[in-house]
Amino acid sequence: MPPEEPPSTTNARYRIGTVATLTGISTHALRAWERRYHGLQPVRTPGGDRLYNDQDIERLRLIKQLLERGHAISEVANLPASELESLLGKHPEKTPPPVAPDSVGADIQESFFEALRIFDLEQAARILSRAAVALDPRTLIFEVAAPMIQEVGDRWESGDLRIAHEHAASSLFRNLLGALIRTYSPDSDAPDAVIATPANELHEFGALLVAMLAVSRGWRVTYLGPNLPAEEIAHVVEVRKAQLLLLSLVLRDDPVRGAELKVLDRLVPTSVTIVAGGRAAEEARQWLPRVERIGTLRELDRFLQQRAAASRQNT
Repeated sequence: MPPEEPPSTTNARYRIGTVATLTGISTHALRAWERRYHGLQPVRTPGGDRLYNDQDIERLRLIKQLLERGHAISEVANLPASELESLLGKHPEKTPPPVAPDSVGADIQESFFEALRIFDLEQAARILSRAAVALDPRTLIFEVAAPMIQEVGDRWESGDLRIAHEHAASSLFRNLLGALIRTYSPDSDAPDAVIATPANELHEFGALLVAMLAVSRGWRVTYLGPNLPAEEIAHVVEVRKAQLLLLSLVLRDDPVRGAELKVLDRLVPTSVTIVAGGRAAEEARQWLPRVERIGTLRELDRFLQQRAAASRQNT
């Protein structure tokens, strides 16, 4: 359903950066929503710049409030303002003020862990959702998701969090990944990447961060999660015709690691680049000599950007 008032060229005066400031929605999200949903179509100037009017601003503010309360963008993007307001009336405000684009890191982390500690997963999910809407994906990953995931691990190792907390956090970040995939849908010429942890690797935080990063760099991501046998990983790589296989390896001296990586070496075509990251990634080379090891998220970010650009040039 189209919005109640179509964009008007007479009062369209807000550029996208101003809209991001006024609504708390990142420019990246605004562009992604425009690509996917016809109800979010600003006026274009002869030079191609986007211009939004007052009605657009109001609809976007309503949409943002609904996203913070658990609605998917696909459910609300094309609704007129009256229906958005009606939905808001059915879901009264339960959350603190939204996250400002320049308010990241410590405040978000503190609120998240307060909710996680008492297993208020609905509130924890809302905190992540607000951050995802307000921040561009680079800031979300490097200043919010990565530090929080590291903190979950540190608190679990110190005994401050239980195993149940870690499992709950994994579920929350998995849902955040799904939201990113839905919001930043890849272009038709996007390269394919498969992301997993091999058999016996039960921790998926690293793989989740890698998947978020790949999505933000325009890859079409197939995320398989933890503890998957090598034969299954190789099968998905084949079906997806993936150019890249990214593995998260954390468990050192894993007794099944060698056999699993040898299977991947045999079944995954040599045309597919295999990349490993994590504490145990260096061990991989003794069984999988062609593996590329990447040590940090920043290094991986540059790698993904360069490979995606090269892939598009070759298509």
